[in-house]
Amino acid sequence: MKYLKGFLYTFFIIIVATIISTTLYYYNIIGDKINNMFLYLISIVSIFIGSIIFNKNTKYKKIIGGLIYFIICMLIYIIISLMFYGGYLNIKSIVYYFVLLIFSVFGSIIGKSINKKSND
Repeated sequence: MKYLKGFLYTFFIIIVATIISTTLYYYNIIGDKINNMFLYLISIVSIFIGSIIFNKNTKYKKIIGGLIYFIICMLIYIIISLMFYGGYLNIKSIVYYFVLLIFSVFGSIIGKSINKKSND
């Protein structure tokens, strides 16, 4: 259960923020470009927070925990993308996944550092 906590945070943040974004977009409060940037930012922040929580509760080393978290999240993203959108891979999505990888590893490092400080 402690491994699942980070993923639950990630998907909860994505769902809540996407509902907020969709509502703002529906009522023309935000435009297309801002909505797209907001959706990218939602993913980055949710992966970052989920990675912090995931690696705070695991025994994995800093970078390894971030890579494991990223791989599992990306598998879920790719499966959902293939199921609903017929997913395709282009340079934009590769850059996006690379940014998510960086934030996942960075969140993992912070999560492990927070765990060490709380144990000391």
